[in-house]
Amino acid sequence: MVLIDSDVLIDYLRGLSAARNYFRSVDAAAVSAVSVTELISGARNDEEEAAMNELFGTAHVVSVDENIAREAGRLRRQFFRSHNVEIADALIAATSILHRLQLVTLKRRHYPMLTDALVPYRKGA
Repeated sequence: MVLIDSDVLIDYLRGLSAARNYFRSVDAAAVSAVSVTELISGARNDEEEAAMNELFGTAHVVSVDENIAREAGRLRRQFFRSHNVEIADALIAATSILHRLQLVTLKRRHYPMLTDALVPYRKGA
């Protein structure tokens, strides 16, 4: 199982063929509750939100618990000054670490603490 970051989820919802192809290749996917928040907050209408909810229904949504929150706090403290790691990214990284899930993202630079983050495709390539 892999943990899919918000940017890849957005590309999938927008119908980007590289994202759709990647999803077809994955046996099981997890999504952080943080990504759910990010996507739902950006929905332009009920139809978009319904499509997002359908996508979330096909993945395991991982809630943020106290352990993830604490680990995210440590990660942000360690990487904020050097890499400007935001709270949402720290929470997603902590989820990846504590649940032993490889993060799949297009923004590798947001996750300096994850040496195994996977960039499944490049836009415009």
